[in-house]
Amino acid sequence: MSTHNYRISNLRAIAILTVMLGHSMIIYSNNWNLLATDVASPLFCFIKESIIDLYQMPLFFVISGYLFHNTLMRDWNFEHFLLKKFRRLMVPYFMVALFWLIPIRYIIGYYKISDIPHVMHTIVIGTSNSHLWFIAALFLIFIVFYLFFGILGKYRTDNRTIGITLLALFFAIKLLPTTDNLFLHVNQAWWYSGWFMLGVTLRSLEVCRDTVTKIIIVPLMIIVSRLVYGTCGVVIMLLTSLFILYSPNKSTKFLSSVDTNCMGLYLLHSPLCWIVFSSFPNANPWLIVMTNFLLMGCLAFIISNYLSKSRASFVVGL
Repeated sequence: MSTHNYRISNLRAIAILTVMLGHSMIIYSNNWNLLATDVASPLFCFIKESIIDLYQMPLFFVISGYLFHNTLMRDWNFEHFLLKKFRRLMVPYFMVALFWLIPIRYIIGYYKISDIPHVMHTIVIGTSNSHLWFIAALFLIFIVFYLFFGILGKYRTDNRTIGITLLALFFAIKLLPTTDNLFLHVNQAWWYSGWFMLGVTLRSLEVCRDTVTKIIIVPLMIIVSRLVYGTCGVVIMLLTSLFILYSPNKSTKFLSSVDTNCMGLYLLHSPLCWIVFSSFPNANPWLIVMTNFLLMGCLAFIISNYLSKSRASFVVGL
């Protein structure tokens, strides 16, 4: 019997495919104005804003929190953890920003040579407007949560401790709203830390054998999700929980390949979409979206797969 958790791998593959689809049609969103088009697409605007945007990033943070729970079970070594996460997240963050994102935006004419120093500054301090915000925010969440649970010592894996932490964090998020872009995207890290903690709690419940504890914490998860993220938050939490706990623990070659290259696809795909957006801003929306999702998606996959097997694997966090 396989011990690999294919459920979480499949969910991560679905999450990155959703993000790629969202990036493929983002030019038609009313909430995005970095590149212009004279063509409107109410359908893609609805899909992006009313469906994809509701769950794509929460899903990634839930998955990250779920996997972080495994870290709580291991020996505590902050220096090792910090170096591991910096190599896994921040090295790709800087490499992709400096040698992929900025050059592509310069080539398509979005950046002028005079803009580069300012852009590099925003990249370094983590306040840029690129898709890399997720990487910086996730790194910050990992470090803060690692330090917090480290202080708890042997109680860090106790379900009561995790339940109290979940409740306290959600009340804090409710009382202390986010602000504009801050260092390492502290604002996004704060807002999405709730989803991360839900992932930690979900994994804690999965390994818990105490029925009474589950009866107490499951309603707590529903209440705090509703309190901060609304009805949509409850739906996302419940559907994600059902998928992780009850979907078949098996995968397909396609989903497995996507999951293996998940980091590379996230890092590389979005800048490629900018090439299509800037080259054909007023083309048929279906052509643009399919070109970005399929053609640029395949190109990002090929590059990611090549890098992952080369000496430059560190570029995609390997």
